[in-house]
Amino acid sequence: MHFRHFLAGIIAFIAISCNTVTKKEYHDPEKLWGQLYSDVTAAGIFSNPKEFWDAAPKGKAEKLLPFYLQAKAEPGFDLKKFVAEHFTVPDYSVAYATSTDDFETYVAQTFRGLLTRPKDDGGSLIPTRMRYLSGGGMFPEFNYYRSFFAVKAFQVLKEDSLAADIATNAFQFIQDYGYVPYGNRSYYLGFSGFPLLSLMAEAVAEKQPALLPWYGNLMARDYQAWMVAGDKASPTAGAHQSVVVLKDGKTLNRFYSEGKPNRYISFLKTTEWEGSSRFVADGKQDPSRFLPLDLNAALYHFEQLLSASFAAKDRKEYAASYKNLAGIRKDLFDTYFYQPEKGYYYDYDFISGKPSEAETLAGIFPVLTGLSSPEQAEAVVRKIERDFLTGNGVLSDLSREYGSAEMNYLTILALRKAGRPDLADTLKQRWIGLNKKYFSEHRHILPVYNLKDPGKSPQIPARIDGALAVLTVLLNE
Repeated sequence: MHFRHFLAGIIAFIAISCNTVTKKEYHDPEKLWGQLYSDVTAAGIFSNPKEFWDAAPKGKAEKLLPFYLQAKAEPGFDLKKFVAEHFTVPDYSVAYATSTDDFETYVAQTFRGLLTRPKDDGGSLIPTRMRYLSGGGMFPEFNYYRSFFAVKAFQVLKEDSLAADIATNAFQFIQDYGYVPYGNRSYYLGFSGFPLLSLMAEAVAEKQPALLPWYGNLMARDYQAWMVAGDKASPTAGAHQSVVVLKDGKTLNRFYSEGKPNRYISFLKTTEWEGSSRFVADGKQDPSRFLPLDLNAALYHFEQLLSASFAAKDRKEYAASYKNLAGIRKDLFDTYFYQPEKGYYYDYDFISGKPSEAETLAGIFPVLTGLSSPEQAEAVVRKIERDFLTGNGVLSDLSREYGSAEMNYLTILALRKAGRPDLADTLKQRWIGLNKKYFSEHRHILPVYNLKDPGKSPQIPARIDGALAVLTVLLNE
């Protein structure tokens, strides 16, 4: 009975997605608080400015700025005291909370503790439709990319309705904004997260097939947000927003953003490849001049799932159209991304007309999304086993010493898809072992480790939800 009610609710939500709805406007703190923001910034009240960016007003937000402008003119005005009296300010002083529990209990309880109910706090937080997994520490907001891993974790725990809740939040943002932003903060608007929506929707639909036909319309809107070429009806060869028109008139995609960068979000951050050797040309890192192989593989998967979604509701013309788009992208993929002599995939610099030399785990995406031939998948697996695999997991980038939870898990999925469950299990056990050992010494885990020397792993604050979700899957599957 519970599932039928849940299914009816989500179908009703998706069914009205194309209707015009009135939604509250959300502005980043600089615009929301105006002079108050400028004064707090200039005064240097917060060593971590994100605490003020995420602060919630104790009264109505629209009344606070006029009250502040009046109050600051009074003799003896104390700005720090004013902020303390009129805002609930989060404390982000602890990067990673420690635990005295055993490893498995720590993972289970900490993961569960990140489950968050939606709310509108009057500040920068944009309420989600359903429950979401926060990032922990100084990242109590939802994140698009890491939501895929949360979906997989709740599914392995046999909590399919929670998994669908997580996916529904992404669809809500498509309804409200036409795309899925990096996260549910006003200062993330304009920045799309890495598009794992089709993988998320596929995972949910595998458990709840009745949802697949209902995903199509909203997924198509998010897909079109990636395929728009500005205001040009017939764009010429070259880059137009996230679309790159090739010399033959066919298109592939690049990362593109309309958001306003700040110290918490940047164009590079949305690619999920900060700190890597990707996208470097002429001595600087510039994602805008590359065709990223993982992005294009993800959009191929989008096209495949959109075709399946429309076929499931007997919309044959739409199903055929998306299948055709996937076929075109697949035909282009080997030309631009695969190097047979190296047996691996590389990004393509469309400005210089040359493949990138950066060797990264982005190369597993064609295997993961079904683009690779059996021979290509075999070659990729050999490369992973020979060059990327360490005693602690797989490196994200061969020119760096680091590996992330998310990319280790995606590599496990790709290895299983390539018919190498043995190597996938080896990687799984090494990743669990690394986390167990680190936890035994530090009483918490990290989302990214130095795989050559885990003791030198970065201790900078970062989201922990993806790392916990990955361990939840690996410990319970």
